[in-house]
Amino acid sequence: MNRLRPTLAALGLLLTVACGDTESTVPVERTAVRDSAGIRIVDNDPTGLVPITVGGTPLLEIGSLDGGADELYQVTALVRGPDGRWFVANSGTNQVLIFDADGAPVGSFGGEGEGPGEFTSMSTLFMLGPDSLLAWDFRQRRASVFDLDGTLGRTFTPQPVEGQSSGSPVGVLSSGVLLAAGASTFGGNGEMQDGTLMRPLSTPSIVDAEGVPVATLDPIRGQEMWLNMGVDFVSVMEVPFAKTSNTREVGGRALLSESEVTRFDVFDATGSLVESWRIGIEPPDVTDADWNAAVDAIVGRYPDAAAASDARETYDAMTRPARHPAWESLHSGADGLLWVQEFDPPGGEEFNRWWRLDATGALVDRVDLPVGFVPRWSDATTVAGIVRDEFDVEYMRVYRIGG
Repeated sequence: MNRLRPTLAALGLLLTVACGDTESTVPVERTAVRDSAGIRIVDNDPTGLVPITVGGTPLLEIGSLDGGADELYQVTALVRGPDGRWFVANSGTNQVLIFDADGAPVGSFGGEGEGPGEFTSMSTLFMLGPDSLLAWDFRQRRASVFDLDGTLGRTFTPQPVEGQSSGSPVGVLSSGVLLAAGASTFGGNGEMQDGTLMRPLSTPSIVDAEGVPVATLDPIRGQEMWLNMGVDFVSVMEVPFAKTSNTREVGGRALLSESEVTRFDVFDATGSLVESWRIGIEPPDVTDADWNAAVDAIVGRYPDAAAASDARETYDAMTRPARHPAWESLHSGADGLLWVQEFDPPGGEEFNRWWRLDATGALVDRVDLPVGFVPRWSDATTVAGIVRDEFDVEYMRVYRIGG
């Protein structure tokens, strides 16, 4: 049996502590690195890490409700070009909206349809190289490559991994190949059963520039769901404290994680596992109070009292997840940082807090974002994302991190 054996020295990070009118810098060994059978293991201790605040007046705001060229609707991705322009995947209109560095609208491309350069369900957008963008149509399973002025260069459909439909490209790796998130399929026992807590499987893959798979990664389990099945229907119910997973490109490498634990496995462009990053937290158990608060929040959204009562009966009989998720969402920055959102339990005071890990897997800091703000693009000093106002109108905002 192989035993884990530390082979690298612990890495020291610095923690600034306020003392009266002065500040002292105290070294804290927050990150330690070890080796396990050739895999680099990075362990992080988040104890005592004080969050950095982000808020106040945004550096930039884009959006309106008057139907103008800056109206945003179901934004799924933001990209900042090398010249400072912003490219916004406006999936509600199946367009990419273009804004200059000051937020003024300067153009758009795409649009509703099934023809070349058109979309029926635009789900993501990312830089494919220094002068091109890849936009993905989830419904048509089609990738479209444009230059930065919106001229269509080519389209392709990734070839499917055996047993599932074609994967969705999510980023480009350092060697130029693409990382594709796998399509969800029910695996394990292979059966869908009424009244069960289930998680579909997916197999992420690495594909070349034409969508041909060159490697497959480890299968991962997706969103937990509760299935209700009848003779001619299958319904899926939201599950409080449901676990999920994420496939992302981070710093030119592939990263996979399931939200049971804060462990993030990193793969190179050949599909080989090379690193595993961890944050040392232990998710708490789901208590009766946790469960009841979450169910109250869900059934409270039902407009019909009878439907709410039926839903509550289903939740009372539902198999509960045993523990809270260890994380809620992931975001990868343009600078190679991985953002990990702390799970915000339903029923309590809302927060929007993220850990940030650098390209080596070392824990850098924690960042408090405004509640309701969804990050879509970031670098070391700024973060851009989407927020909705009380009328459900979407705005893109850019904040400086730490002030």
